[in-house]
Amino acid sequence: MASRSLITALDIGTRVIKILVVKKSSKGGEFEVVSLVKAPAKGMSRRGVSDDEQLIMALKDIIHQAEQESSLKIREVYLNIGGSRFKALPTHSLVSVSRADREISREDMNRVLQAAKIINLPSNHEIWGVVPKEFIIDDQKGIQKPRGMKGARLEVEGLLLTIFTPSREKIERAVSKAGLNIKDTLISSLASAEAVVTSQEKEKGVAVVDIGAGLTKIAIFKEGALIWTAMLPLGSENITDDLAVGLPVDFSRAEEMKKELKSSFGSSRGKRSKTVTGEKELMKIIKSRVEEILEEINKQILTACHRQDLPAGVILTGAGANLKGIEDLAEKEFKLPVRLGYCSKISGLEKDLGLATVAGLALMANQESPDEKGHGFSFLKNFFRIFNP
Repeated sequence: MASRSLITALDIGTRVIKILVVKKSSKGGEFEVVSLVKAPAKGMSRRGVSDDEQLIMALKDIIHQAEQESSLKIREVYLNIGGSRFKALPTHSLVSVSRADREISREDMNRVLQAAKIINLPSNHEIWGVVPKEFIIDDQKGIQKPRGMKGARLEVEGLLLTIFTPSREKIERAVSKAGLNIKDTLISSLASAEAVVTSQEKEKGVAVVDIGAGLTKIAIFKEGALIWTAMLPLGSENITDDLAVGLPVDFSRAEEMKKELKSSFGSSRGKRSKTVTGEKELMKIIKSRVEEILEEINKQILTACHRQDLPAGVILTGAGANLKGIEDLAEKEFKLPVRLGYCSKISGLEKDLGLATVAGLALMANQESPDEKGHGFSFLKNFFRIFNP
């Protein structure tokens, strides 16, 4: 098996680390899962790395498990990046077209994207990249590919993606000390979206919401372009905390009770079910916290766009979306169609909502192959990072 046919994706979450090794099958370029391992994310918190040594040991353990399962030596990975201090900021810039014949060149596009990164950032933050939402030529809006068109002025409306430098450095240092080379990185919210959303949904307008243990990641698309992304320090762990305090039970027991809940708390069907008093109290606590999380997500969506901009609705993914009845509550809160987002693009991963990020990393990495030059993982990263210092 040639090593270049293999892709290893590493998703370091606040509660769980996942490592996925895939290869392309001979049948239509489909993926075959070689190894998938999950392990507790020791040394991690919502803010990032809380204990370097614990994280390094956890990474070494999961790498060893993946190597045993796949009978392969894992040397390099594609890694997710993000965290509660990740920010997306609207940006705008304008340049004059340089050529005498007013034809817009790649250099003009580079200059306008570079100008979009001129902004004062808080201390210890850095620019990860610029995502263009649309280009504007002489006040003509809605242009996605301006190169070759003619005009006197070129503008860009986009998103400036920024990350907290110490968090990035800690994660990358831990991965390196665990014996791995980071081949490339991608923002977590974009990876999740890659796994569960279709190009048609992106074109129509859709929001992808990945509810993890400690973080909720949001990516919103319209007319095929990313128009907003955010990460909220909220997740399914908040529900467990509420159960531990409200019942009261210890944290591990609260987590078990949450996962064992059989009745739906999101619809009248759940209310009519034969639940015991203890389960009714459990459902009440869970429903209250889920409604709060969905309310915060809805605020982010309405910050980015209007409801009518999202005819494809909202896709819920992530382990936190496993709660029975969450779709009903989400439809009520968002006033939009809602579906669960499973990764159907990789055979064997279709039944686990918690695999969106790691699967998305593998899918994006695959697009880096030479025969798909200009459409891959590195192309996207470099496009976002044009002229980064």
